[in-house]
Amino acid sequence: MIQRIQTLFLLLAAAAGGGLFLPLPLARTPQPQPGGLFSDGLLTVTDDVLLSVLLGLGGGLAFAAIFLFRNRPLQIRLTGLAFLVGLAGLGLGLYHFFTQGQAAAAEPALGLALPVLFAVLCLLAIRFIRKDEELVRSMDRLR
Repeated sequence: MIQRIQTLFLLLAAAAGGGLFLPLPLARTPQPQPGGLFSDGLLTVTDDVLLSVLLGLGGGLAFAAIFLFRNRPLQIRLTGLAFLVGLAGLGLGLYHFFTQGQAAAAEPALGLALPVLFAVLCLLAIRFIRKDEELVRSMDRLR
């Protein structure tokens, strides 16, 4: 389980999904904006419940996929679902950034890179899980 590269990618993706709940802002404004997501001058994951649920679910799915190494087709599907959920979270974060951040002159922050990193790591994990599955199928043909 641990000796496979896709396990490392899934573990890093789960860490990136969980790292979004650290006090890393997705965007920041020079002045706090009253009555909105930028009321403290920062847009964080915990400012929006749906954003928190989507990114938390994506990280949880990536972590759960680590333990499905015996069932690679299910592992691929679960990692793909984690990718889609993480992409939806990224889209929602960008939506908030462009709609509410426009009026507040918001600037992107370091936290906006974590959902992108999460998506890339999920895609890399899917690629290497597929390679493993192809290797196992080719060995089955030789028997």
